[in-house]
Amino acid sequence: LGLTAWRVVLIQAAHLVLWSQVQHAVAQNMSTIAYWPEYRHGYDIESAARSSMLTDVVLFSVEVLPGGGIQGDERLPPVQRTAQLRANSVKLHVCIGGAGRSAGFASLSDSQARKKTVRAIVRLAKHWRLDGINVDWEAPQNEAQWRTLGNLLNDIRRAWNKSDGRHIESLLLSFTI
Repeated sequence: LGLTAWRVVLIQAAHLVLWSQVQHAVAQNMSTIAYWPEYRHGYDIESAARSSMLTDVVLFSVEVLPGGGIQGDERLPPVQRTAQLRANSVKLHVCIGGAGRSAGFASLSDSQARKKTVRAIVRLAKHWRLDGINVDWEAPQNEAQWRTLGNLLNDIRRAWNKSDGRHIESLLLSFTI
C-alpha cells in the first residue's frame, strides 16, 4: 500500500475506535453531547440520534443585546429537525453568547437590562421546550463582570423556578468562559 492508502486505513481505524468508545459511553449511561452551530445545519445529526449515539444537543447560538434582551433565534434549526431529535429522546440546550457573540453581556450589570434578558431567555426556553441553557460569555474582563455573570445565572435560575407551565421539572443551567 502507498502512503495515501495507509493514511486512509489509519483514519478509518480511528473512526472505528472512536465509534466503539462512544457506544460504550452511551451504554454506561454517560451523556454524549453534540454542539450544533447554524453553519452545520446541513449535517445529518438525526442519524446520530437514531443510532443512540447522542443524548444531548447544544444549539449555537443566540446572543444578548446591548441594553437587554436576546437576538438570533433565526439561527436555530427548523423545528422539524429538533422534533426528530426529541423523538429519539435527545435533550435540547441553547447556547447564549459564544465567540463573537458575547458583546452584550457587559450591559447586564444594569438590573433592568438583566431582567429583560432573563425574561427573554425563559420565553425562549419554554417556546423551544429546552432542557438546558448554556451561557457562554467570552470572557468576563474584571471582578464586576464576573459578578454580573453570577447575577445573571442566579436570576435565570430564580425566574425559571417561578415560571408556570414548565415542560420539565428542571432546566440544566451551565456556563462556558
